[in-house]
Formats: sequence, C-alpha cells, structure tokens
Amino acid sequence: MRLWTQALTMGAYAGQCMAGVAADHGLSFQFELFTHVTRFFGMKVVLLGRYNGQGLEGEPDDDFVSYSRQLEAPLEPCGCCRVVQPASESQSGATFVRVLLLRGRMRGAVLVGDTGLEETFENLILDGLDLSAFGPRLLDPEVDLEAYFD
Repeated sequence: MRLWTQALTMGAYAGQCMAGVAADHGLSFQFELFTHVTRFFGMKVVLLGRYNGQGLEGEPDDDFVSYSRQLEAPLEPCGCCRVVQPASESQSGATFVRVLLLRGRMRGAVLVGDTGLEETFENLILDGLDLSAFGPRLLDPEVDLEAYFD
C-alpha cells in the first residue's frame, strides 16, 4: 500500500515548510487514492477510496452496487472444558469486507481484520477495471483475486 510513501512525502514537505523552503513537488500523484489504516478493538481497519460513496452523490442510485461478506473467527473447544470459543482473544480470523462499485468499477472498500486484500483492491480502484462480470464472487474467499488480477 502507498501509506508509507504518503507519510514519507508529507513528512519531508512538513520539514521544508518549517524551514521556510517548501516548494510544490507535485504532491498530488502521491494522493490519487484516499487510504487510511488503523486498529479498532484490536482489529485492522482499512478504508480505501470512496468507501462510503463520498463525492458520488450526483450519480444515479441504479449505477451503484455494494457487496459485503463477513467471516467469523474459527471456533475451537477450550482445552480444559467443552466450551467452544474463538481461536484467539483478538478474533484474528474474523473479517469483514465491503466494496462499492459504480457502473461496475470499484470506487471504494472497507476491510476489517486480516483480509490480505488491501493491495489488490487498491490496484482495482486505481486501474478502473470493469468488475461487473464477477458480481458477488468478487468477495468469495475461495477466489484468488491477487493471482487473477496480477
């Protein structure tokens, strides 16, 4: 993902501003896609692009499609009793993915947990490929999207 590159660029630019020698170095190419990564209740949260339809209010509702999937953390029996519980305290296996498509092209995504889809979705948003033929299979965990769109 481009987060480190964006952080490095903005850090250098902030230092130049403080030193009074800032110049426009074409910063816009570093920020062609909104990307935010954080942790919430111990789970990784990634927001990509127009994940909530921001700036797309004028588009017809019929042109939007949103798909989502939720996978629960694997459960296993406790070693000392018969109680079934999540495999780990952090729910590391639990994931949630939602994508927003406008006229078949991915415009944004929300990824919660360790999905491994961050870079693939980032590239799909930037490439603007028509994904309408995939439908909800786009989020099928059995489909190796990274290999397909590599």
